[in-house]
Amino acid sequence: MHTFRALEPRQPHRRDAHPMTLPIVLCLVAGVAQGPPKFAPWPDPAAAVAAQEPGAPPAPKPPPPPPDVIELNNGDKVTGQVQKMIDGKLVVKTTYAGDVTIAWKEIKSIQLGSSLPIQLKNSDAVKGKLLFSGDGMHVFETDDLALRGPVKLDSIVAINEPPPKWTGFLTLGISVARGNTESTVLSGSAEAKHETKKDLFKAYGRFQYEDNQDGVAAQNNALGALYDYYFTERWFVEGFGELSHDQFQDLDIRLKVGASIGYAFVKETDMRLTGDVGAAWIDDHYRSNAPDNSYASLKFGEAFSWKISESQSISQLVQVFPNTERFKDTLMHFEASYHNLLGIGGLFLDTTAIDDYDNQPVDGTERNDFKLIASLGLKF
Repeated sequence: MHTFRALEPRQPHRRDAHPMTLPIVLCLVAGVAQGPPKFAPWPDPAAAVAAQEPGAPPAPKPPPPPPDVIELNNGDKVTGQVQKMIDGKLVVKTTYAGDVTIAWKEIKSIQLGSSLPIQLKNSDAVKGKLLFSGDGMHVFETDDLALRGPVKLDSIVAINEPPPKWTGFLTLGISVARGNTESTVLSGSAEAKHETKKDLFKAYGRFQYEDNQDGVAAQNNALGALYDYYFTERWFVEGFGELSHDQFQDLDIRLKVGASIGYAFVKETDMRLTGDVGAAWIDDHYRSNAPDNSYASLKFGEAFSWKISESQSISQLVQVFPNTERFKDTLMHFEASYHNLLGIGGLFLDTTAIDDYDNQPVDGTERNDFKLIASLGLKF
């Protein structure tokens, strides 16, 4: 006889977790928290070879360029590396005497071992070499087909000329007196200039203030600019403008603008003399009840500068503005300066004389106004 068991309730199907599951999950969580994996850089084959051969010699340096050879008119020769030629002076770096400066007119021949920027007359600078071919002629080797070929030394105006840069100066003078006499005098000037072989831009300014026990004794200032463009080696055109103020000439503001044509009688590195003639418009506004005055004038100018030595220089300027309707109504400006470098950075002592003359001044003012100013300056 068969016996039967009661069926037990069916349990849901359950798959036991693999024993490695938990460690794998923990590793993945830790990896995500630490960010993406970081790999070592791929080894450089050249560095690996160098590491395996510590005694391997370094790559050889390129050979230096052949020396430049300069022969002088007296037969002497200078060997070195040409640094530059500017304003008729050649600078050669030698191993035995450092930098040697030679006047260009004293050179008979020159051999450039490497290409340098060379500027011929009426052309821009292009890179090339100079080779002596005899009979005072040289061959200019350059990629510019228009300039390649025979040249004479006197047709070369510059070699490796550095780009033009801004130059200028600042001056400041102070005088204080206390006691039996009480006075304070302040004066200053500034100039910024940028010059190339073709043009010149200059901006300038000056001021003077003085007071004493009787009150303000002097208060004047000026601000101006000019631009010269040389359309030939000597001839140039100029545009200029200036604003000025002088309390004791009863001048609230004076505007001068104009243009002129000029000629450089001397145009050397250390000396320059120019003259110009042109026209200007002058607009005067006075502080008092005097009527304002505006008129056209002629303009005659002369300027001279001389670098006496490495530490001393002088400059001088004359400007005359005659009224075209009444020639007796004439303005004149004269200025002369002496600079003496102190050998401490760009510091220098400046002495300047200024004379402004008005043939038809406002009632109650003098025709002549003279100033002598001593100050300390800084060149840049």
